[in-house]
Amino acid sequence: MVRFVLSSPLPAPLRARDLFRLARLLEQVIPKKSQGEIGVRFVSENEIRSMNHIYRGKNQATDVLSFEVHAPAFMHKIVERSLLAMGDLVVCPSFAKREAQRRGIAWREELLRLLAHGSLHLAGEDHETAKEEARMFAKQERMVASVVGLHHPLYAGTV
Repeated sequence: MVRFVLSSPLPAPLRARDLFRLARLLEQVIPKKSQGEIGVRFVSENEIRSMNHIYRGKNQATDVLSFEVHAPAFMHKIVERSLLAMGDLVVCPSFAKREAQRRGIAWREELLRLLAHGSLHLAGEDHETAKEEARMFAKQERMVASVVGLHHPLYAGTV
């Protein structure tokens, strides 16, 4: 089972049902033994810039950071955990909104993409090689398309 546990309010375009649907889709692509709770916190650009600097050595804002359970920034004290913890995601809605505007897509879609992307990282997926990237991004895009109801050839196939 995959469950998102929020430690901050959802940004305006997202609804609880979006997270529920994304969690159900993640359960289809993540091995059962890797499933669990994902802590999610939405933060300002200043906060994510600071975290990116502290934990990744990059003094710039970013869209999403993922922290595995053993990472120093793991927020286990912020949320009550009843399942095995997969890790935590920190998402910057304002950064995502600018990226969505730049790409000409809905803000909701970009936020879901970041949640899917970060969740796949927590499940052990990566995009270091072209093959890994193609596999991970295909999963990510199919999940996003399914939640937002996109019908496009790029998104064809099963999750």
